[in-house]
Amino acid sequence: MSENIFDFSKQKINGQNNTKKSENKHQNIDENMVNDYLNKYKGYSQEQLIDEFLKVTNESRKSGTLDSQKINEVVSKLTPFLSDSQKKGLDDLLNKLNV
Repeated sequence: MSENIFDFSKQKINGQNNTKKSENKHQNIDENMVNDYLNKYKGYSQEQLIDEFLKVTNESRKSGTLDSQKINEVVSKLTPFLSDSQKKGLDDLLNKLNV
């Protein structure tokens, strides 16, 4: 399993899938990996999820494994699937990250 959502996104971008994939031809999603993430964070409140996201993102930036370009790549892939309120929340997160 990937360490965080950015590793997960990188694997999707690079096509590194070794388990069952969705039948939807528009999405290439590793269902087992998604389930692992859902289980890992299922008890978290929205505030806890945001805190975890910011923590992982800042750690990845400090280690050099994540930069603004990679964040923007993930955002561009996620945005079409988000509602207006979800897009607003994502914009708020990005502002906290200074992206």
